[in-house]
Amino acid sequence: MFNASSLRLGRWGSMTDPGWAAEMSKLTVGLTVLLVAYAVAHKQRLKRRTKKAASVDPDKLWPKVPGMERGSVLTEQGVRLATFRFDAQHPKAAAILVHGVGVSCRFEFLRTTCDGGLRDRYEDSALDIMRRAGISILGYDHQSHGSSESLEPGVRCYIDQFDDLCRDLLLVHETFCASLPAGTPVFWVGISMGGGVAVRAAQMLATSRPPRGLVLLAPMISLTAIRDEYFCRWLGLRNGHLVPLMHSLSRLVPRLPIVARAKSAVHPHMEAELQADPLNWTRSFPALRQDRSSPARSPYEPPLPHTGLLSL
Repeated sequence: MFNASSLRLGRWGSMTDPGWAAEMSKLTVGLTVLLVAYAVAHKQRLKRRTKKAASVDPDKLWPKVPGMERGSVLTEQGVRLATFRFDAQHPKAAAILVHGVGVSCRFEFLRTTCDGGLRDRYEDSALDIMRRAGISILGYDHQSHGSSESLEPGVRCYIDQFDDLCRDLLLVHETFCASLPAGTPVFWVGISMGGGVAVRAAQMLATSRPPRGLVLLAPMISLTAIRDEYFCRWLGLRNGHLVPLMHSLSRLVPRLPIVARAKSAVHPHMEAELQADPLNWTRSFPALRQDRSSPARSPYEPPLPHTGLLSL
C-alpha cells in the first residue's frame, strides 16, 4: 500500500523529515510575497491607466453631429450610464446600440478618417446610414466603459456580474421606449459581447413592449469552441477544465485580469484604432461571473417568441 510519509521530495527528503515543514513554509512565504508584489504592481498600473483616461474629456472625442442629444440613465446599482440619442427626421423604427467589451458606443459605430486613426467621423458611419434610413438611435456606454461611470469608482472595464450588463440594457430599453411614439418597432443591435448581452437580456425580458428583433454582429453567444480548446494537450486539459478555477478567482479577486484580450491579426489597422482611443481598455479583462439566481430559458429555445433574430 502507498505510504505518503515515505514519499521522497527531492532535496527536502520525505514528508516526515523535520526540514520539510520549514522548506514548505519558506515556499509559501515566497509565493505570498510574489502575489502581493504582483497585486501592488497591478494596482499601480491600474491607477496610471485610470488617470490617463480621466484626463480625457469624452465629449471632445465625439464629432459635431446635428441633432445629437446626450443624456444618462441611472441603474439599479447607482451607476450612471452615458446615452447618445440620434432621432431620424422621419422615423420608421428605432434601434438601441450595444457595444462590445473594453470599448464604447462611439468606437463601435463611428468610423475613422484613415485606417489606424481615431474613430471620430460621423459621415457615412453606421450611425449616419441608419439615421438616413429613418431609424432613430439610442446608443449608450456600458458601466465602467467609455463615458459611463464605474461600479467601483476609478476602476475601468470592471463588471461585478455579466447579468448586470443585461439589466442595464433592459433599463435603457424601457426608458427609450417610453419616449417613442406608440407602435414604433425597436431593435437591439449588438456587437461582439454586446450581442451576448442582447441575447441574455432577451432571456430575462419581462416587459409589455419587447424589441421587435435582434441584430447581432459577430456576437458572443457561444464559447463552446474556446471551451473545448486544449491549453495543455499532453495532459488532456482543455479550457473548460479551468472554469471552476476562474469562477473562484472572480469571487476572491474580482479585479484580477485573467482573460487575455484577443488581437486582430487579420486586420492590424483595427488594433491600431483600438490603441489610438484613450477611452478603450487594451489590457486583460477580469472574469465576468454569470448570475445563476436569474431564471433563464434553455439555450436551445429562441430568445424571444415572435421576434426576429439576425446574426451576421
